[in-house]
Amino acid sequence: MSKLQLKNEEIDNHVFLDEGAIFPQNNSLKTRLRDLEEVPNAQYVVENERVFVFEALVKRVQELISKSPPNKSLKEIALTALPKSWVSPSEAVGKWHDRSPSL
Repeated sequence: MSKLQLKNEEIDNHVFLDEGAIFPQNNSLKTRLRDLEEVPNAQYVVENERVFVFEALVKRVQELISKSPPNKSLKEIALTALPKSWVSPSEAVGKWHDRSPSL
């Protein structure tokens, strides 16, 4: 086996991630979600004893994208995810506060 073949086999056994792959935010998705009229343009919105958490929406949309047919629009997916992005105040503070990027 040549050195080149060996190196290629060694490379095949490794996973390479660029910096963007390990960065915890998906800025393109976040920007596209914020551009949707139906999505509040804020990290948190308090209304009628519920709190909209933008990070909860992003996480749910990411989950739904992986399960949705390719022809489903981001708007359709976001509208499906939106109700679960409104959480109790205790969940907003306890579960989501530490995940939100600092402003």
